[in-house]
Amino acid sequence: MEKLQPEWKTAPSISDLKADLTASKPYHDEVVLDIERWRDHLNCVGQAAPKKVKGRSSIAPKLIRKHAEWRYPSLSEPFLGQETLFTVKPRTWEDPKAAQQAQLLLNYQFETVIDKVDFVDDLVRAAVDDGTVAIELGWCQIVKTRIDTVPVYAYYPVPATESEVIQQLQLIAQLKDENPNEYRNMDPAIRASVEESMKAGQWLTALDTGVTQQVEVQYYEANHPTAEVCDLRNLFIDPSCNGKLDKAMFAIRSFETNYGEMKAKGIYKNLDLIPWESLTIQGEVDHKSTTPQTFQMQGRARNKVVAYKYYGYRDIQGTGDLTPIVATWVGDILVQLEETPFPDGKIPYVVGSLMPKRGSLFGEPDAELLIDNQVTVGALTRGIIDVMGRSANAQQGVPKGFLDIPNKRRFENGMDYEYNPMLGRPDQQLIQHTFPAIPASAIEMITMNLQDAGSLTGVQTFNGDLSGDAYGSVAAGVKGVLAASSKRETSILRRLAKVVSRVGTKISQMNMAFLSEEEVVRVTNDKFVVVRREDLKGRYDIHVVVSSAEADAAKSQKLAFMLQTVGPNVDSRITFKIMAAIARLDRMEELAHDLETYEPKPDPVQQMLQQLEIAKLQAEIADIQAKTFESRAKAAKALAEARQAGAETDKLNLDFVEQETGTKHQRDMAKLNAQAESNQDKSVTDAILGMGTDGGPTPEAINTAVIFNAISRSRE
Repeated sequence: MEKLQPEWKTAPSISDLKADLTASKPYHDEVVLDIERWRDHLNCVGQAAPKKVKGRSSIAPKLIRKHAEWRYPSLSEPFLGQETLFTVKPRTWEDPKAAQQAQLLLNYQFETVIDKVDFVDDLVRAAVDDGTVAIELGWCQIVKTRIDTVPVYAYYPVPATESEVIQQLQLIAQLKDENPNEYRNMDPAIRASVEESMKAGQWLTALDTGVTQQVEVQYYEANHPTAEVCDLRNLFIDPSCNGKLDKAMFAIRSFETNYGEMKAKGIYKNLDLIPWESLTIQGEVDHKSTTPQTFQMQGRARNKVVAYKYYGYRDIQGTGDLTPIVATWVGDILVQLEETPFPDGKIPYVVGSLMPKRGSLFGEPDAELLIDNQVTVGALTRGIIDVMGRSANAQQGVPKGFLDIPNKRRFENGMDYEYNPMLGRPDQQLIQHTFPAIPASAIEMITMNLQDAGSLTGVQTFNGDLSGDAYGSVAAGVKGVLAASSKRETSILRRLAKVVSRVGTKISQMNMAFLSEEEVVRVTNDKFVVVRREDLKGRYDIHVVVSSAEADAAKSQKLAFMLQTVGPNVDSRITFKIMAAIARLDRMEELAHDLETYEPKPDPVQQMLQQLEIAKLQAEIADIQAKTFESRAKAAKALAEARQAGAETDKLNLDFVEQETGTKHQRDMAKLNAQAESNQDKSVTDAILGMGTDGGPTPEAINTAVIFNAISRSRE
């Protein structure tokens, strides 16, 4: 046997892995007993089927099944009734391009690779039937090789003078980023020219030399995610996780496979050591199979066997550090043992519940609430049928000798007959058997149990099981019941939406880790957005927006009422926005887009009238401004004239006062005295300066003049 991981110091053996399976089996068996009990009552089989007694009814009304059938569409339509299942929002401003690409990939994969309808239906039915839904996520990758014949090209530099060729190559290089799908459909020689030019750093042109060569090319026959709703009876989860899957140390699932399938995946070893033809599905008592026990494939490659897939955390190097691993075994042969390839390093399961239980990973279905009601309704119904079935309905009793033989034959043939009046009248002698009256208490008990079942689950099955009498026998009471039922349903939808969003998150991380650039570009028709591997664990917020038809109808009515209340003067963009929201709630995405992008074309006549009205207003404003300016100019001129007249009046008044008081005379006299003294000083100064020789005043004369002038000023 080949040792799968020789570099691991403390690699777990198959007995170590099976020990976890054995340890979790008692708790798993308790969960399985509950699930099988719920399924039996859902389908009225097994322990839920009434005992058959000869001459008695064995009918079993499927009350739980009826509620489940009404529950299925109300939970699946919110997922399937919208165009896209996932909405991806970036966490930072740097991520919107990658988030948009992730959203396109997710929705594409759930439309093509993973059948969205089947996936949602399986998810909803598993949650409603078993109370818990578990989804295993994986990645299917099958790589094969082929031989392709490709031409050999010779590359020549493009001269700078050929600007048209360079411009064309630049446009094609730009097209490679903007529209990759169209770029791949172009002539291979042109694509070779652009790609070689990008490598060489200069513009080159490729010419076909006419020579071909054979190249070995690897391609993906399959490279896509998988999402499978598990049968809980075949899933063993760490019982010590306290209801949190992230805290579980391991999860083991049994599944059916064969040699051909495992060999095609190319990840399993030691397959030749397994006795494929001697193993059977029925030999694994811990595995619950839907395959009939009488059916068995023949042949080594096709014979179905049971394999176990182990995901968990183990100390593989003896250092005390836990490492996520994945292992697979068939019988007693270990065929896979490696570190988990998934980028988040966690157990690749997503678990959700219909009605959660505290401290438990597994929830409860509606059947847990309705078993007693179904049993009671079944017993009452069988009693009513037995009472009616054991009566001689429509039979008639005739007293012996009441009719002679000829008249009795006429009576039996529906003809007129003769009777002996001495024996009494026929309507008194003949006995007409009818069904006995059903006791009103039985009908009331059935009705009471149906109403109780409706109040327990909040499911309206249109048989009077929901009533608004508790809120008052008015329209408000009915509204209250529907609101309470809607809240119950919305709560369940929110939990299931969280399950689907976690599925989308894990698949998005796997897409970034396992999809090639070419595959991403082919789906999104956009340039591949490179994401660092350390950022794969949590780069986006993936949402699944769900809403019931009733909730959408209520929102639509509110928006319609709002649209009626807005006045005609409201901006048309607000009106179109409300109309687009109503259309989107009614699943009319194309109409909503048209309403959001609609730009009304202006009426030419109305536009001309508006222009003329604006011109008229502008002319009126200009006229008013001119008149205002003229009035202001006149007012300024009048003010200036008034100020000038006031100034002249003040001057005349001042002159009159100065003349009356002698002030003006004194000012004139002072002015004359000052002038006379100045003239006198000048004369004395000139005389002093003239005391020198004819050559000019001496220094002593100048000093004398200066001293004289200083004494004259001090005297003043």
